[in-house]
Amino acid sequence: MLTSESVSMLLIPYLLCFATGCATVRPQALGLTAEDLWISRHSHRQSLTKTVQPSEQAIVQYHRELDQNVSAYLQEHAVDQLIHAHLNDHRVVSGMTREQVILLCGTPDATHHMNGQEVWIYKLFASATYQLYFNENTLTYIKWSDLEPL
Repeated sequence: MLTSESVSMLLIPYLLCFATGCATVRPQALGLTAEDLWISRHSHRQSLTKTVQPSEQAIVQYHRELDQNVSAYLQEHAVDQLIHAHLNDHRVVSGMTREQVILLCGTPDATHHMNGQEVWIYKLFASATYQLYFNENTLTYIKWSDLEPL
């Protein structure tokens, strides 16, 4: 079960980045967790130093609903064993389909095409984004940036 302390630990890297004004673009080697995205999208900043996070009850409800949706999806679809494990962990990784990404993250905030790939943008806060690159129906690359997307 997530506690308010564990939720706070998830947001520390984001808050440090805003406090120091860093500008980074980095690939997501281990994938994007649906929880990271959800918490970021459902938190709001009251000031430069204080962020209001979703309540513990809201986070528990989110996990319950996501677990049910993933379970139903896996009962209806045959998926690779590795993708199956990542879906159960609520982790978005290269090799997933668009449908699987939407299952975990919801619909993107924006989309565009670049170099023959479709790019899905998930906005977090301020100018931070996750950018997911698809080649046809397959996720090929995940990038986190605190810069505006192209």
